[in-house]
Amino acid sequence: MRLAALLGAVFILAAAISSAFSLQIARRLKGPFTKLHHPLAITGAALILIHPLLVAWNFKSARILIPNFDSWRSFWTMAGCPALVLVVLAIIAALLMRRIPRFWRWGHWLIYPAMLMAAVHGLRIGQDLRSPLLAVSLGILLALALAVFFYKRLKKTSAPKAAK
Repeated sequence: MRLAALLGAVFILAAAISSAFSLQIARRLKGPFTKLHHPLAITGAALILIHPLLVAWNFKSARILIPNFDSWRSFWTMAGCPALVLVVLAIIAALLMRRIPRFWRWGHWLIYPAMLMAAVHGLRIGQDLRSPLLAVSLGILLALALAVFFYKRLKKTSAPKAAK
C-alpha cells in the first residue's frame, strides 16, 4: 500500500512536469505529447486510487476514506482524503476536455493542490517519507511540478497579444 502511494505520486508528478516539455516530447515521439503524458497520469492516478483502498482493507474500515475536519492539524494529517477527491475531480475534468473546451483546464489544475495536500499527508504520517532521501526526492519533484504550473501560467499571461 505504501508503494502504491509513492509510485502513484512519482507518476503523477512526472506527468505534471512533462507538461512543461510538451513540444519537445511531441517532436521526440513523433506524435502527440499525450502518448507519454496520459500513460504517466493514468498509472499515477490508478496507484493513488489504489492506495487508500489498500489502507482501508488493511485497517478493515472505510472510515479512513472520510476527510477529517476535527482540527487544522488532523485535517493536514489526513489530507490524503480531500486530495483524493481533488484527484478524482481533476480526472473528470480531463475526461470532459472535449465537452467543456474552455473550462476543463480549471478543473484539471486541481491536481496541483491535490499533490501538495498528498505531500503534507505523506510527510505527516507516511512511514517511507521518514527517510530523508525519499522526503527530499519527493519534495524536489513536487517543487518542480509546482514550478512548471506557475511557469506555464506566467508564460501565457506575459505572451504578447497578437495585433489585429
